[in-house]
Amino acid sequence: MQEIQDEVFLHVYAPIMMEYVEWVLREARREGKQRLYFLARDGYMMYLAACRLAEDRNLDIAVRYLKISRLAVRSALSGIGAEKKDTAAKNCRDQAIAYFRQEGLLDDVPFALADSGWVGSMQYGLQQLLSYAGKKPIRLQGYYFGLYERPKGTTPKQYRHFYFGERNIRRKIRFSNCLLETVCSAGTGMTRGYRPVAGVNEVCLEAVESDGGNPNAAVMERFAKLLSLYVEAYLVEEHKAEYGRMRAHKASFCMVERLLQPMMGNPTRAEAEAFGSLLFSDRVSEECLQPVAAVWKEDVLDSQDICNRLLVKLGIRKDVLPESAWMEGSIVRLGIEVQKYLWQERWYKRLMYLRKAVCR
Repeated sequence: MQEIQDEVFLHVYAPIMMEYVEWVLREARREGKQRLYFLARDGYMMYLAACRLAEDRNLDIAVRYLKISRLAVRSALSGIGAEKKDTAAKNCRDQAIAYFRQEGLLDDVPFALADSGWVGSMQYGLQQLLSYAGKKPIRLQGYYFGLYERPKGTTPKQYRHFYFGERNIRRKIRFSNCLLETVCSAGTGMTRGYRPVAGVNEVCLEAVESDGGNPNAAVMERFAKLLSLYVEAYLVEEHKAEYGRMRAHKASFCMVERLLQPMMGNPTRAEAEAFGSLLFSDRVSEECLQPVAAVWKEDVLDSQDICNRLLVKLGIRKDVLPESAWMEGSIVRLGIEVQKYLWQERWYKRLMYLRKAVCR
């Protein structure tokens, strides 16, 4: 299993991370950003790659890693407008703001955020906190691998996307955001909040991480080492070529699509087992961990039928649908009429995205 994981990571995930990082650095320089903050934990490996590229090319841009999570942001936001007696919420808010100030987010320096993406809630919440702290409206900008949607009232310029945006249904159909999050994460625990610690000359703020760390920590640490080797080989080839990174953005898209779609949308049994067994939770508090490709029993197939799923989604029929963070992985792991149910999964996603686009 480890051999399959390492091979796929080097041939699929490392190259797509590099393409995304190249795009982020290119856009940040074009728009005059002096700092880039890669967000924990999905942005950790991209952060490592960006640091090395910026160093090798002597780029005039500071690459940083911001320890943050949906839980930490939501907890801090609960302290805005909190009553005087709610000291816990106020302390949570003040410590979060102190940490962001310490990390330079309130400096008068043009910067942008970088993250895997999906709906932009972290950027939106962080913007509210920084606006509250700075006592004036602050508009943040983020560079994301992909965006299913963005918060209402925001502009596309604030939420930039690399691989797919709200309207790119074709790419979203054979993509699994949960799988990408699982593979690209840091080996540390989730940021739950912030606390003061005694520094050499002053009190500093540090992130409080969840107990137990990342359940996939050993795999993530191995992937980080593989990525480091990949980046060094990448730079060697770049120096040989002596042309820099001038390839068209469209070419990057095509390469990422060719690499991602087969692995995420139609994985082999070995790939589904090797990556589907990694643990994942989509809960804000990261509870109820389960394999990213849940293991199904044969009796789920009737519920998995596309007609049944559509009727349940439309509220016409009541049924408990099988759950999985990576549906295609679960279908392949089950191993029954695989191509039929993969085809149904693609059509179900297509119809749901079209429905959402019409209702938007």
